[in-house]
Amino acid sequence: DDKILLTARSGFPDNQLYVARYNENGSVDTGFGANGILMTTIKGSVGRDHSITILPDGKILVCGYNSIEKEFQLVRIQSDGSLDSSFGKSGISESYGVPSYANGGCAIVLQEDGKIIISACQANYHSYYRIRFEADGKVDKTFGDSGVSYSDFSHLASAGTSLYIRDDKLIQLAYKGPPENK
Repeated sequence: DDKILLTARSGFPDNQLYVARYNENGSVDTGFGANGILMTTIKGSVGRDHSITILPDGKILVCGYNSIEKEFQLVRIQSDGSLDSSFGKSGISESYGVPSYANGGCAIVLQEDGKIIISACQANYHSYYRIRFEADGKVDKTFGDSGVSYSDFSHLASAGTSLYIRDDKLIQLAYKGPPENK
């Protein structure tokens, strides 16, 4: 619908997630949230990186990282800017079992069956985690090891969190940066 979405956060002590929607001409879409903005409290401090995906039904997924609890969070928002109470716990789903050294860098991809996969990178950007959620926001424990899949690219890659699905295969992109100290 040519709308523009923007996400931001405030850290401790407020721990607020903000999602704003603008019209194509840059004006605030006052029909979204409260005067164009959804503001909700998120447990912990949602990390540096967010990813936004618009679902086929018009709902919105926002991915972020809770640096205090060491977990990734998915927030599902109705197209009118309200939290989707049928997703996770009152619109927010949290992943557990992600190593404490994982951090920001979310990417979101949607499977044809409605399941959601997010990707995150380790603090050194050499290891990558994929977490799969059911369509209702619960972690899919049948995926990987209790919902989490891990890859170590330390010998190959230095950054990248893009995810794609092609021919029912999950593809994660990474790249090799320039040699250190050269």
